[in-house]
Amino acid sequence: MLRNLFDNLKEILHDLAQYKARTAMTMFGLIWGTMTVILLLAFGVGVGKQMSKNMHGIGEGIAIVWPGRTSIPFEGYGRDRSIRMTEDDIEYLRSEIKDIRRISPEYSTWILPARVLDKVNRLNLTGILPEFRT
Repeated sequence: MLRNLFDNLKEILHDLAQYKARTAMTMFGLIWGTMTVILLLAFGVGVGKQMSKNMHGIGEGIAIVWPGRTSIPFEGYGRDRSIRMTEDDIEYLRSEIKDIRRISPEYSTWILPARVLDKVNRLNLTGILPEFRT
């Protein structure tokens, strides 16, 4: 049994010595692939930690909802419908979810021009309720 193991090991070392270029390319491929996976995982973990740190800076227990579009049809309505929240929706959330202590809608528009002397620019003008700052 031990002799069989030594014979197999001897044959493997002989093949590695005989095919040096193939052995080197295989080793390079294994090292390259392993390092790539490690690098991508480290990058993903780093991005996740940084995003968590950035979001933590705005406060604890904050939920932010942006308008968007539906992705699937529902009860006869088509997909890609616009989703918008109104003040009535905000008040409904406030009354139905007792754990919400403060809630504020955000109003945004690109319509109003901002003027400085002779220059005019259309900026994203955003407004919130005072509850947001506390």
